[in-house]
Amino acid sequence: MKKIILLFGICIAPFLVMGQVCQIGSKSYATLGAALAAVPKGGASPTVITLLQNISFGDFYLSNKKITFNLNGKNLLFTDKGMSDIDVRDWSMENCTVDYTGAGTFKIKTTGIIGGINIVDNSVFKVTSMEDCAIFCMGNSVATVAENVNGMVKAEAGGRITIGGNVGMTSAGNEGNVEAEGNGSSVIVNGNVTTADGINAAYALDGGTITIGGNVNTSISVSANGGTVNIKGNVTLSDERAIGADAANGGKITIDGTLTVPPRATYLKVGDVWKKTKSGGKPSASKPGYLEYVAGNNTVWVKHSY
Repeated sequence: MKKIILLFGICIAPFLVMGQVCQIGSKSYATLGAALAAVPKGGASPTVITLLQNISFGDFYLSNKKITFNLNGKNLLFTDKGMSDIDVRDWSMENCTVDYTGAGTFKIKTTGIIGGINIVDNSVFKVTSMEDCAIFCMGNSVATVAENVNGMVKAEAGGRITIGGNVGMTSAGNEGNVEAEGNGSSVIVNGNVTTADGINAAYALDGGTITIGGNVNTSISVSANGGTVNIKGNVTLSDERAIGADAANGGKITIDGTLTVPPRATYLKVGDVWKKTKSGGKPSASKPGYLEYVAGNNTVWVKHSY
């Protein structure tokens, strides 16, 4: 092994041994799998894995490990063939911390119909982007995707997900939906949401909360079934057989932009009350500037456009 030592103040830089793809401290590894296996379980602080080359790696299962990938100007790609069954997850971690630092990218991509990553049991996970891949976060875990997700995004059982960019359909035209189920579960999407045909763009239930910072384009409704949905942009519905917004079982939906549906579609539904058009909304006392649609403990607010 060789070290690069600069005598003008000592600097020990990552070095490349032929065939070695990454290193932990001064020890280099021929495969990322070998490096992951070398990370101790239950470590008090993260083990730093420094990339020496661009790495493409398959599926994994991690338990009780803390890892920080120093990208070191390289690209890290977790890729697998994926499965036709959305409940088959290619990557899984429990009680883990997986983070990254440095220039470069850390992406997850499936090349099959669909794949997914399962983040459970108080895990913390950060990645640059996800392509043709669903993300499931539960058990008080926290997941952050800096850029876009093409696939399903779901938080449940106290899971919390933040997407820095957009959520959209996979390359095969599937999914693109956002779900939050259970008290304490939340999804924040800073960009837009665009779904495949026949899928709710946003579905919050049983205390879950969804916040979308951009616009929503969907064939079916945004729905709050005992949950809360907040949309900062516009909602546009494409299916004439569908409902623009649907609040049930104490659901609350706020749309800060416009709600636009096809002529024969239902504008919104609150509880068992169907509103074919936006008429019938009343100026809101709790949200000035909004029209309010109420039935029982269900409420939809839409920004009033004059």
